[in-house]
Amino acid sequence: MVGEQIGMGGLDSVYSFGGTGCREKKRIARGIFRCASYTPRSLVVSYQEKDRVLIKVTVSILLVLASIALIFKLFGFSKAIGLQVSENQFIAGQFRYQALLLPLALFTVIALYILNGEVVGRFLFVGDIGASAGPVPLFGIKEGESWLSLGLSLSFFITLVTAAFMYFQVRAGGISMESLIPLIGWVLLFSLTNSLSEELIFRVGIVSALYDAVSPEYIMIISAVIFGLAHYGGMPSGLVGVFLAGLLGWLLMKSVLETQGIFWAWFIHFLQDVVIFSGLVLLNLKGGTTTAPN
Repeated sequence: MVGEQIGMGGLDSVYSFGGTGCREKKRIARGIFRCASYTPRSLVVSYQEKDRVLIKVTVSILLVLASIALIFKLFGFSKAIGLQVSENQFIAGQFRYQALLLPLALFTVIALYILNGEVVGRFLFVGDIGASAGPVPLFGIKEGESWLSLGLSLSFFITLVTAAFMYFQVRAGGISMESLIPLIGWVLLFSLTNSLSEELIFRVGIVSALYDAVSPEYIMIISAVIFGLAHYGGMPSGLVGVFLAGLLGWLLMKSVLETQGIFWAWFIHFLQDVVIFSGLVLLNLKGGTTTAPN
């Protein structure tokens, strides 16, 4: 009897254990099924974030490209403006052009700020003008060199090359440099607005559109290509102009990325525009050209 009771008890315990085991297995199986069909919220959020970044980058790129395309139409649009600020046709035409270019640049930056305010806000201002520059042995840029010394050096040598080119253009036309003096105020104004507008579009615009999508190296290359092609009809023009403008675009974008600001890019660009606008004004007095520097 005792043995039977023990046997029955043992059997009951086995059945009881077996029942619990079955229930546990079913519970585990249901859990595995739920796990297999469940996507963690973090992954859902990451997918959504990637989609948002992709849309933001795409819209930003299209906006910048549209702004660049519009630049080439502004001279045509400016002819419809009846404003005549000077008897000099070049001055009057440039004033109308700049009066359209600056609002276009401001609109582009404002729209990009709405799309990607963090990146635009990072690069829009002066930045660290003494930040360390990445080494580029081909251009003599050494490891640890600061942008304060590099920026001043680039400002001097690039402007010297531009001035030499424009000097021979003006000299070939037999134009007196004294003719520029009464118009120097216009030259400075156009240089300021043109350089600022183009830096807002070609540097701040491009870096804002691509910063979350590609590496800084690719951003510099893309900036060089776009800036170079945009100056095919500039001064100098043709393939030489494309190459020189592309090289300048690469260096200016490098300064923007490494200093986290627009100062050196704008300042160097401004100096080039002062030289180029001076030459264009003088050539126009001779009836040589009405081309914008871009």
